[in-house]
Amino acid sequence: MSGTATAHVSAASYLGGSTASDSIVSAFGAELATRTETATTTTLPTTLAGTSGLVKDSKGIERLAPLFFVSPNQVNYLMPTGTAEGLATVTSINGNGVVARGVVNVTNTAPALFTAEATGQGLAAANVQRIRNDGTVSYEPLVRYDAEQKKFVAVPIELRADEQAFLVLYGTGLRRAGEVKANLDGNTVEPLYVGEQGYFIGVDQVNLRLLPGLSGRGTITVTLEADGQLTNPVSLTIK
Repeated sequence: MSGTATAHVSAASYLGGSTASDSIVSAFGAELATRTETATTTTLPTTLAGTSGLVKDSKGIERLAPLFFVSPNQVNYLMPTGTAEGLATVTSINGNGVVARGVVNVTNTAPALFTAEATGQGLAAANVQRIRNDGTVSYEPLVRYDAEQKKFVAVPIELRADEQAFLVLYGTGLRRAGEVKANLDGNTVEPLYVGEQGYFIGVDQVNLRLLPGLSGRGTITVTLEADGQLTNPVSLTIK
């Protein structure tokens, strides 16, 4: 059947421009699926609710796109491993045979950070790792859901003298970056780790040391620069 157009953006930041192979992408359009369905298996399916996606890269190689989620107006998929840099054409077909197409620019790095509200803005979807002087390790979320306000609110980070604290950020499109720098409220911080998160497909992880000098700053803004490209800004709160 005749096709419709789709727009493709990072599923973390919801910003367009470019994406990277092995990153999570959101496609928006019409009649992308006949119903809403989410993948439930560890290995992502290439057909979900009757919808499938095909990525043809700049070298003419076609690969099926692993699918996270489909609905009539949105499809979340993984840009297939090995997709060549340059313009790629993404074609989806729903269960009724309706075709949708879009073009996306694939680059080596397309950094974006996830947020608590899944909007690309506001509070970071992140944790704090604490390592006490006795070697005890613990993790704490940076947000909690406030049922009365019906939204996520910050859990302020307390920096203590008897332990080291590390900020653990989650994003996508970061794993192949050659150089990554973080900016925490105007302070440049070199990441201790940048790479695959290791459990969730397409998710990357960045670990940063939280220096004691940040105490008392209140709400601060965090951005990453990966191979010269900036992520969407996210926020957190420090006591």
